[in-house]
Amino acid sequence: MLPCHLNPLQHPPLMCLTQDGLPFSHLEQVQRLCHAGARWIQLRHENAPHDEWLRTARTAVITCKAHDVVCIINDSVDVALGLVRTECTLVSNDEDWAEARRRMGRRACSAGR
Repeated sequence: MLPCHLNPLQHPPLMCLTQDGLPFSHLEQVQRLCHAGARWIQLRHENAPHDEWLRTARTAVITCKAHDVVCIINDSVDVALGLVRTECTLVSNDEDWAEARRRMGRRACSAGR
């Protein structure tokens, strides 16, 4: 059997991140990534007001679920807590990892950097 990086039938999922500053909204990015075959999308909506972030995240999660794509919420435990069955990832300048884990309960919360 070929290693997964050589076997096109057993390749790892395409993982993508949305980003600010593109000519497409975060929701347009999510839709385009889903249609392009992404299997894992990390929604990064930095510096957005909380209400806008939450609205965007809710729609992104619905879109991802419709395409059987994992949706990760970046940098906001508050937004992740406002959604059902989402995960959250934090980096060094975000909320304390232990406190975030306590707030998320059994939900997934990972830390980086």
